[in-house]
Amino acid sequence: MMQVNWLVLSMRSVVYDMKNETNRLDWIDIARAIGIMEVYLGHSFFEGSTKYILHMIDLPIFFILSGFLWNVQKYQEMGFVPFLKKEIKRLIVPYFKIAAWCFLICGIVNYFVYDGFTSTFIRGQLKYLAGILYSRGTMEWMPQCSPIWFLTCLFCSDIILFLVLKKQRPVLSIIILVFCGWLLSQSNFKLPWNIDTALIVLSYLYVGIFLRKYWNSFNNITIYLLLFMLFIPFMAISIIFQNNAVDFDGNRYDNICLLYLVSIPFVYFLSLTLSYLKINVRGVIIVGQNTLFLMGYNYIFNYLLRSLGVLNPMIIFLLSMTMGILSVIVLENNHKVKNIFI
Repeated sequence: MMQVNWLVLSMRSVVYDMKNETNRLDWIDIARAIGIMEVYLGHSFFEGSTKYILHMIDLPIFFILSGFLWNVQKYQEMGFVPFLKKEIKRLIVPYFKIAAWCFLICGIVNYFVYDGFTSTFIRGQLKYLAGILYSRGTMEWMPQCSPIWFLTCLFCSDIILFLVLKKQRPVLSIIILVFCGWLLSQSNFKLPWNIDTALIVLSYLYVGIFLRKYWNSFNNITIYLLLFMLFIPFMAISIIFQNNAVDFDGNRYDNICLLYLVSIPFVYFLSLTLSYLKINVRGVIIVGQNTLFLMGYNYIFNYLLRSLGVLNPMIIFLLSMTMGILSVIVLENNHKVKNIFI
């Protein structure tokens, strides 16, 4: 009984914090840190049930939190051109910076692998250029930076959401657009800049907006336990039957309803848990504040490790995560150098 009362009091304090605009929401950075660790695990060549779990919940954390931080009132008062410029600076400029560095690194390595400017080397580099411009997030088309497809996808989602929220019936428009995204997922054709996936992501962004709008209503023990009881059994179903392969980059969802039933309650549950635990570990917060860098250079770290003969998935994860964190620590106090890379 005392534990339940403590939980309720903790949630009430979170409501108070949410009303304080000057209060930094450290729990969001903690959630991002957890999300990027899941991304690194998923990119460490695990297979089986581990892969199923990670792909269902890692990116939804980022999508829903992006929606949570969406300032509806501010953006509705903002013109389209200022918003577009803001999004280009926030997402597209880092996209091309990361792509350029990875293109250069892979170009240098491939130069020695293929013994100079051979036809194979030139074809490979030209294919990478095409993949970067199209934002086709696969290792075949992008120079060890395929995770940055996320940036063009989020850019397109943000632009679409900005336009949709100016409509009189935004929810209906979002439902129609998400359905169109699902229809596109049934084909093998991938649209440029991941516009097809962006339509699916709209649903997660709006879920984040909904969570922020009704945050006080979600902060009660009944909702908390309900969320826990929702995602656990549906996650178990996914693991046992392994019938819900998820690939946001490829816009593939074997069972999109099951995906929503697992990912949305999980992210809500995670958000509520972290918000009332009030974890304040500076190192973890720094990781959460630098997920753009960590996601962008994840495959470069993996590439270097595999080139050195490291093949065990868990060792790749631990070493790659360590390389990423050390890089972030070095760049944290040198913003000029950091801006060069992202």
